[in-house]
Amino acid sequence: MSLESSKTLSGIGAILIAVGSLTSLSGFMGILSLIGIILVLIGMKGLADFYGEKGIFDNALYGFIFGIIGVVVAIALFVTALLGGIGWSISMMSEIEEIPWATIGGLLLGWITFVVFVIVEAIFYRKAFSLLSEKSGEKMFDTAGLIL
Repeated sequence: MSLESSKTLSGIGAILIAVGSLTSLSGFMGILSLIGIILVLIGMKGLADFYGEKGIFDNALYGFIFGIIGVVVAIALFVTALLGGIGWSISMMSEIEEIPWATIGGLLLGWITFVVFVIVEAIFYRKAFSLLSEKSGEKMFDTAGLIL
């Protein structure tokens, strides 16, 4: 893959990610973000091959994987907490004034888990962009990694 096609794919992917994250509640826009991430990964693979630095793609791929794992684990914890809360509410109909602490704890645990995985994801993306900046000599990649 040429340098130009890698840059083009990465640029289009970044635009799709930005458009998808503007309205992240819509299922269609979530799909646009996922397509954008995949295009960015393909572009990063091409850039890694062009510059001969395997770490560029590897770090971007690890970031992507941690992001997916974080979303899946958080959704599982949220659903478990909510279903547990619904079951708790049905079984304790006479004691409505009590707060289902297990549900609140499960939701909090899901949120914390998601945040931790997003931070790890961002660290790997930062490493990928820093390596790309170092190899290409373009300091804007380092700035992009920092902003991310």
